[in-house]
Amino acid sequence: MRILYWNEIFLPDIGGAEINTAHLANRFQQAGHSCQVIASHGRTAQEDRSTYEGLPVRRFWFHRELLRRDLKSIRSLQRSVDETISEFRPDLIHLGTSQPSLFFYLHSRETRKIPTLATIYEPPHSLVDPHSLLGQALGRVRGISACSGAIRNALLQHLPELDSISRVIHLGLPMPDLDPGLPSWDPPRLLCAGRLVPEKGFDLALAAFAQLGETFPQLEMTIAGDGPHRAALIDQAESCGLGDRVTFSGWITPEEMPALMASHSIVLVPSRWNEPFGLVALEASQVARPVVAAADGGLPEVVAEETTGLLFPPGDVAGIRDAVARLLGDPDLAERLGAAGRKRAAELFSLDRQVVATETLYEEVLGKPRKP
Repeated sequence: MRILYWNEIFLPDIGGAEINTAHLANRFQQAGHSCQVIASHGRTAQEDRSTYEGLPVRRFWFHRELLRRDLKSIRSLQRSVDETISEFRPDLIHLGTSQPSLFFYLHSRETRKIPTLATIYEPPHSLVDPHSLLGQALGRVRGISACSGAIRNALLQHLPELDSISRVIHLGLPMPDLDPGLPSWDPPRLLCAGRLVPEKGFDLALAAFAQLGETFPQLEMTIAGDGPHRAALIDQAESCGLGDRVTFSGWITPEEMPALMASHSIVLVPSRWNEPFGLVALEASQVARPVVAAADGGLPEVVAEETTGLLFPPGDVAGIRDAVARLLGDPDLAERLGAAGRKRAAELFSLDRQVVATETLYEEVLGKPRKP
């Protein structure tokens, strides 16, 4: 089988969709299938043609050309896209984006010939208007996987006619090859990780951390990631007198993340928006760290309340403070939650499970009989 993955951007530009596509494509390549990625150029400088861990990647200037609105350049780029697809001759296209590059998918003379499925990685909202790029693309596909039940429900609220071809396939990650041991409490350390943007709620985490200071004066905090909100977060930490207790580590690669999480006591996911899934929460569970997370979006599917972590109302600083304080005051509870999270992650959110479910969907899209 020849599989073409169509993402908005791709690694080393990092995000949940990019990490997931890389894992899937690598697994299918290892199983003997041919895979290739089409993506737009992102934040990091990359050649038009490259490989990522043996996976061929073809990058185009999708965003730049659409913004320039030069019809001649757009047509030239469209021809290059069609030539790339024609050269690869995919049996199947797997869409992993709801963003502008879908313009070139929809206007391709090649894609109309190829069975397509889509994975929805983010809340659809108005993007699934039948006349939007995503709405038009979903009108073509033969199968849809949603990364969580919350995302599938949101999709069907807008397009209930997609019920019969859509299903939930939770994201999976390979279990990290390390023994995380028990959390260290000397000193206790709190970790947040992700893009430094307002919707991730790291300002809420800092506000809660400031309130925990008197009761837990040794508590330290790391914010791992980068983004446009970094300067504002640093200013907030300094204005609260937390500058020497909060570390901004910058970007952490997926390979480095398990060890970083294992070096902390608690992982906090303070998002103020509907997280589609919650890869950070899953990564924390894989290394047996309890998770404190917002009770919204796909996070309650990843974090089992009172079993693998604690949930709080989205945007509630007091809720964050109280949940973190409860774990800091009861290390035995924190360790039990972390251990249960590691077991649950291995059972329910393994990459093997996701690959099998995805392969089944591929076969259905291609009209092949289901394997017993």
